[in-house]
Amino acid sequence: MCLVNELARFNRIQPQYKLLNERGPAHAKIFTVQLTLGDQLWEAEGTSIKKSQHSTAAKALEESVLPRPAPRCPKVDINSNPGSITPTVELNGLAMKRGEPAIYRPLDPKPMPNYRANYNFRGMFNQR
Repeated sequence: MCLVNELARFNRIQPQYKLLNERGPAHAKIFTVQLTLGDQLWEAEGTSIKKSQHSTAAKALEESVLPRPAPRCPKVDINSNPGSITPTVELNGLAMKRGEPAIYRPLDPKPMPNYRANYNFRGMFNQR
């Protein structure tokens, strides 16, 4: 349905979904939906209104003669990882399999701050 909306937007027309028919018992309804894009019509059936809308949209994308927008390049995520597993989680799992503890250390140890107090206040005000 998103691609139908994109196609309609590209052609400056409004997609219109219309529920034409609803038949069958309450526990097994069949819905018929019509999609209108400009002067083209498609109909499809489904067990829910949403499913029939999706079926109608799929038909429209296959059979439409409207000009199509140029395909977009897919975004390439440098940090993509299947299943959204972070490297830390992956490393913990590997360490667990090997029976070793995962020990993390900072790459650059930070220097200890110098807490020596400077009580020479006169020197701060009388500098030239």
